[in-house]
Parts: sequence; structure tokens; C-alpha cells
Amino acid sequence: MSITLSKFNTLLIAVIILIFSVNSSAQVPVFGEDSNPFGSDESEDEQQLSIYMLSPVKFGTFYPGKTGGSIFIDENGIRTANGSVVLLGGESAASVFEISCPSYTVIHLTYESQIIMSGSNGGTLIFEPDDELRNTTIISPENAENGFLISIGGTLIVEDMYSVVPGNYSGNYIIGVNFE
Repeated sequence: MSITLSKFNTLLIAVIILIFSVNSSAQVPVFGEDSNPFGSDESEDEQQLSIYMLSPVKFGTFYPGKTGGSIFIDENGIRTANGSVVLLGGESAASVFEISCPSYTVIHLTYESQIIMSGSNGGTLIFEPDDELRNTTIISPENAENGFLISIGGTLIVEDMYSVVPGNYSGNYIIGVNFE
């Protein structure tokens, strides 16, 4: 089975301070299979597969500085910056998803390596989701029927203060989840 998830909206507001966050509803069901209209010889437990986005990625408040740089959010939501980017506060978080499936299910995750964020006043930013889980195989843990969490961080590429255009930025990224 294959599913896709897309919901990645970003807000960037600047006077001198930039705010970057992702807006998304919590507990939005992305996938759930309650029944198969064509019939199946799979057990009821094997048909109970779901994934929910619990938290979107958030980069908090920052200033791009003279030369720009990047902001990295790890899988625990801890952010760091390099270049001339100055972190000023605000909430930071990795994307967190809850997956429910039978124990010891083989799961393959796929998603794009770069997402281009388009600004409402022009301009673009690039978000690069962390490579750690991309195109890898995960084995669901024991009692995965009760749900388990995966987190995906990433890097926001920030251009210099002369190139970053204030405004609302949005984009989508699709996560493909194949259950075996």
C-alpha cells in the first residue's frame, strides 16, 4: 500500500526579524483503511494502517544577517544556525508523525530532497528535509498497533538580508509511506 502526505505551509514576516513557521492542524488523519470494498484475505489487524501529522516543522524567529546561511532542525526539534543567521527565539520543532500498523511491519518512507517555498511578495526559500529516513526501511516496533512516532527535521536555506523577501511563504512536501 502507498500513501502520500502533503501539508506544508510557511509564514515568513520581516521588518528586520524573520519568523518562519509551518501551519498545520494537529491530529489530521492522513491515511486510514477501515475496510476493503473488494474483499481481502488479510486479517483485520493487517488492515488497520494509519498515519497522522502531530506537529509540523517550525524554524522559529531569526534574522538572516549580512551573508545568510542555514537553520537546521534535528529530529528532536533542536535548532542550530550557521553563517550570519541569528536565532532570535520562537518555537522550533521537527515534523512529527504517528504511525499505527501491525507490529513488525516493514515500512518504506520516501520524500523529496528539496522543497521550494514561494513567497507572497516574491522570493523563495528552500527547505531540505533530513535525509536520515528518506528511502530507508523501518520495522515497526512491538505494539505498533497503538502507534509509534517518527520525526523529520531538516534545513532551511536562508539567503542574505538583501535577498530574503518578507512575506508569507508556502510549499508542500509529500511523504510516501509503503507498508509491507
